[in-house]
Amino acid sequence: MLAASEARYRQLFESVREGILVFDAATGLITAANRHLAELLDYPPGELLGKRPWDLGICKGRTPPEAALQELPAQGDFHYDSLTLESKTGRQIEVELFGSVQGTGSGKTVQCSLRDLTSRKRGDGDIRKLSRAVEQSPASVVITDPAGRIEYVNRKCCELTGYRRDELLGMNPRVLKSGEMPPEVYQQLWKTITAGGEWRGEFHNRKKDGELYWENASISAIRDDTGQVTHFLAVKEDITRQKLLEEQLRQAQKMEAVGQLAGGVAHGFNNILTSTLMQLGLLLDDPNLTAGTRRSLKQLESEAQRAADLARQLLTFSRRQVIQRKPVDLNKVLAGLGKTLQQLMGEPISIEFAGGSAPLWIEADVRMIEQVVTNLCVNARDAMMPAGGRLTIDAKLVELDEEAAKANPEARQGLFVCFSVADTGRGMDEGTLKHTFEPFFTTKDIGKGMGLGLATVYGIAKQHEGWVEATSQVRHGSVFRVYLPALIIAAPARSETIAGKAPQGKELILLVEDEQAVREMVALGLQLFGYRVLEAANGPEALKIWDRQAREIDLLFTDMRMPGMTGMELYERLKRSRTDLKAVLSSGYSEEILKLDRITDQGITFLPKPYNIKTLAVTVRNCLDQV
Repeated sequence: MLAASEARYRQLFESVREGILVFDAATGLITAANRHLAELLDYPPGELLGKRPWDLGICKGRTPPEAALQELPAQGDFHYDSLTLESKTGRQIEVELFGSVQGTGSGKTVQCSLRDLTSRKRGDGDIRKLSRAVEQSPASVVITDPAGRIEYVNRKCCELTGYRRDELLGMNPRVLKSGEMPPEVYQQLWKTITAGGEWRGEFHNRKKDGELYWENASISAIRDDTGQVTHFLAVKEDITRQKLLEEQLRQAQKMEAVGQLAGGVAHGFNNILTSTLMQLGLLLDDPNLTAGTRRSLKQLESEAQRAADLARQLLTFSRRQVIQRKPVDLNKVLAGLGKTLQQLMGEPISIEFAGGSAPLWIEADVRMIEQVVTNLCVNARDAMMPAGGRLTIDAKLVELDEEAAKANPEARQGLFVCFSVADTGRGMDEGTLKHTFEPFFTTKDIGKGMGLGLATVYGIAKQHEGWVEATSQVRHGSVFRVYLPALIIAAPARSETIAGKAPQGKELILLVEDEQAVREMVALGLQLFGYRVLEAANGPEALKIWDRQAREIDLLFTDMRMPGMTGMELYERLKRSRTDLKAVLSSGYSEEILKLDRITDQGITFLPKPYNIKTLAVTVRNCLDQV
């Protein structure tokens, strides 16, 4: 019976998950130590017996004097909340110690129970780290009970919603509902999470001050060890800005389609207006007109010019969103985006701001300008990844004279703020560069880009009366330059009338125009100014005339867009046999201007439709007089 009892005691002594130490109260010699204590102190089993704790160093720095040992029997129970021990291998171990004196007389022993605090402290540290991580998370974190009452919100949730923590605790998350979401969303959410699943989706919520915002949320159940749902956890990310950018991209996509449709309509419309304006110009040159007739013709010319202005507006990208323009310092915008751009670029890419700090004022919508900067930088980043490289951002004030403005058909004279982004990435060949601003055109892999970034930049620049230029070489990077009108000087207004007597000449002109009414009126106008004219309705007809009279022809005047052969293709065919050939290319379709980018000589001039008879005369004469 006694043996069985001792066996049970020994089994309990060895199996308990705390260190057990027993030593003689009179001598301090250890009489018993369980396996857990030996493992805790890195001692082999049995080596602790017959020794004193302070001889082994497990109470290093706390060696009690003989007097203290003699006082132990009188102490009864004693307790240390935290006691640092040193193991045989030198490890520092923090324990909680409970001690008591057992027995009577000379047979008294001291029994100690040592509880390892190291793992608990580590666990407490992990909990503190987790708590700090959740509290400082850039995402909103909300924990509710099974009934949906809020028990915890982190700091980000309070910052985003505008509510204090004490205001949200005990409330239901429906306090954030804006009324913009269909009820079915919440019904599906509740059905999913109460069944133990995870719900993912978006909320259009309302802050305390009434401002609406978007969140991307993941909501799931928290279960205890038995599988019972005890709480619900919501992790939510503010995607308001992302939604705004997505809307801008969608709008850009819609407006690009509208712009293409409007361009086709305006092309035909401009042909009609060209013929109308030419005829009105010829009629107004009649010296026998009565005052009343001249006044009526002038009125008609004015109305036709208004129609021409409308056609030009149709050729630009129209945008539905309201532009909130105000004076903006571009350098300040760049400085404000500095940190965001560095985060977007990542470590492999260095950013250099080459511009100065002097204010560069423009009149613009700040959000749109930020989008232009961001889109260009992200495009540059993608061109340099994964190897990385250098991104150079520059901004400066430039003045374009008439000669400089001719370098780009979209440019004009005046004072502009030029913002540029240069990268050291892969670069583009000429074929790719021609399409770089087209919507949905992308060189990225499927799913990695929609091809709207640069199209959006182009549209915003146009909407701010500016333009974008791009240069690139394969393996030598790319440079994108955005020109926006400087605020201090207004861009000069375009005038379709030219003062003074129209210039004349005697040269032979090959006129190619598929619209008969326009061709007849242009031919008549040129002949009135002394020129000789050969007419062709299309490219093949023009080639036949060229074969017969190539040496006599002084100028090619051709429409850009014709069936079968474009004006550009015709010009290039003829130029092979006459490198000194000069040409006037005309079109009512603004996108045709972009095709002139590859023409580097000075023998070509672009004349946009519609135009009046004096503009025709001046354009032809200037082109012929070019050296």
